[in-house]
Order: sequence, then C-alpha cells, then structure tokens
Amino acid sequence: MWNDWIKSLVANYTIDGLRLDSGSAIEKSFYPQFEDAANMYIVGEVFNGDPNYTCDYQNYLSGLMNYPALVLSLY
Repeated sequence: MWNDWIKSLVANYTIDGLRLDSGSAIEKSFYPQFEDAANMYIVGEVFNGDPNYTCDYQNYLSGLMNYPALVLSLY
C-alpha cells in the first residue's frame, strides 16, 4: 500500500527528494522497497546521539541527518 502511495505522490507532484521524520519508528526492512518505489533520494531523521545506532540506517536509506554530531556538539 505505501509503495503504491509513494509512486502516485511522486508521479503527481514535482518532488526532488523526500525526508522521512521519525525514521527509527519504522522497521528498517521497510525502507529499501519504499525507496525503490519512490525512485528518488530519501533522507531519514533518526534522532539519536549514538553513532552506532544511527549509522546503521545508512544501510537502508540514501542518507541521514547527522544527529550524533549535533547531540555531541551540545555538550
């Protein structure tokens, strides 16, 4: 259902890329097929200060926001 939805959304609107909020709230296995269906760059928001946790999402999404660097810079 979600793959069909994103294909339709991208086909009907001028979209250069997608940002997925709350990326860690979704199973990682969801992302590869979703990104293939979107056929575009997807950056995920995985708000966590632990690079070991956050960086694993790079295996499933085109890109991530660098929250571990942000969190470390706050301290």
